[in-house]
Amino acid sequence: MAKGTKGKLVQIIGTVVDVEFPAEELPPIYNAIEIDTGNGGKLVAEVQKHLGNNWVRCLAMDTTDGLRRGAECVDTGAPITVPVGHACLGRLFNVLGQPLDGLGEVKADEHWPIHRPDPPFEERETEQQVLERHGAEPQQLEDYKDPRQIGRWAERKFDEYGMELPDKARKMIDAAREGEFPAPADEL
Repeated sequence: MAKGTKGKLVQIIGTVVDVEFPAEELPPIYNAIEIDTGNGGKLVAEVQKHLGNNWVRCLAMDTTDGLRRGAECVDTGAPITVPVGHACLGRLFNVLGQPLDGLGEVKADEHWPIHRPDPPFEERETEQQVLERHGAEPQQLEDYKDPRQIGRWAERKFDEYGMELPDKARKMIDAAREGEFPAPADEL
């Protein structure tokens, strides 16, 4: 339907909200709805189901604390989109495509919807393929003939994506290079 169609919030059940829109102006499934939080902010919700009686059921993408029935809701006319491409590598985002890593805005050329159709059957590959190794990823501890090589692959990957190696990982690598057995890596 048209961008900017206004509705009102009629029911809140946790992160699930029901919104009433004018007759014949229900937003399509997966459209983003902006809900006025009352304190100048906007909460984004996604249409999940048409309930009847001009109501749509939506899933809020953040907390619904403080929302009130009767709040104004606006159909954005489009689904939630996120940035894609090389500018996103090594970055951390929420489901709305907003960066969470504190590295500033993302200058992506494209934004894709979070729900996309499956590729056509003709484009899918059904044969098994052998995963080829690219680079010098270590396979076993025997691959480290020289203890100074431990962690070089991880360091290269972090440098490649312009990220800083976490302190805990740095300490584990240094300990391994000195011959100490590092703590389990899953604690990272």
